[in-house]
Amino acid sequence: MSNQAKWTRSQELVSSSGSNELCRWLLTLDMPTHEKASPSHLHAVVSNWVDDDHHAERKAFSLGPISSDDGTIEVEIRTFSTRAADSMQDSFTNAQFIRVGSDRANDASLALIESASFVDLVDRSKPDAMIGVQFLTPTVFRTGSKTSVIPGATQVFAHARRVWSEWAPRELTPNLEIGTLSILTPFLEGTTSKWDLGRRHWNGFVGRAQYDLSLLDARDVRVLNVMGSLLDFVGVGANTTWGMGVVSVSTGNNPISPTQPRNSRPNRRKS
Repeated sequence: MSNQAKWTRSQELVSSSGSNELCRWLLTLDMPTHEKASPSHLHAVVSNWVDDDHHAERKAFSLGPISSDDGTIEVEIRTFSTRAADSMQDSFTNAQFIRVGSDRANDASLALIESASFVDLVDRSKPDAMIGVQFLTPTVFRTGSKTSVIPGATQVFAHARRVWSEWAPRELTPNLEIGTLSILTPFLEGTTSKWDLGRRHWNGFVGRAQYDLSLLDARDVRVLNVMGSLLDFVGVGANTTWGMGVVSVSTGNNPISPTQPRNSRPNRRKS
C-alpha cells in the first residue's frame, strides 16, 4: 500500500443546483489500530469538512448510527443543505489523510445512501394519525441551562419545525405553532443511557414513543407527518452533531414496533 491512503467516493453524487437536499451518507474507515469509534472524534472529522463556523448554532449536519467492527468504523452522516453536501464531498476527495483521534485511516469510502428534497417529503406525506419514534441513541432536550430527557411531543416536533424553518424553501414553511397543538402520548417506554462526548457525558432517553394526532385537523396531521419524516434525516434534540438523538420514525396502525435505521453497505474497494 502506498503512503497516501486511497479514498473511494460513490459515483452517485448530489447536484449543486436547486434547493437544499437532505442526504444520508455512509462513511467507512479502515482503521486496524483503532479499537473504538469515539463520537467526539468523528464529530471533529465531519465538522472540519462541512462547518464554516464551528461556533454557530445553525448546523447543516448530524451524525447517525456509529459502529466499529474488526478494524472498520462506519458512521452515517446526514447533511441538510446542498452546500454542506458539496463541501463534504470535496473535502473527502481532496483529503491527504483522515485522522480519527490520534490514528489515520488506511482506506475510506463515502457513499450516498439516500437523498430527498424538502418537496419530496411533502409529496410523500400521509395523513396518519399515529406516529411512532424509536430513539436509537440517547436523546436530550435543552432549553437554556435546563435539560430534559423526556421526549414530549412538543419538544420532538418543535425540533423538526425549527430545522425545517432553517433549511427548507421559504414557500414550504408551514404556519404552525407546535406548542398550541393537542398531541397525545399514549405510549412511552425506555430508559436513560449515557453518551460520551469526550470530556463530558450526557444522559439521554433511549426507547420508544407513540404520538397520537387524532385530535388535530387534517392539515395539521399532514404537516406533523412531514416533520416526522424530517426527523429520520436530521435526528432530534441536543448534540445531534455528536451522534445523539438518532431516531427511526414509523407511521400506521402499529407504529411503535421496533425498527432498524435504514442503512446500506456499499461495495468498498481496497487500495
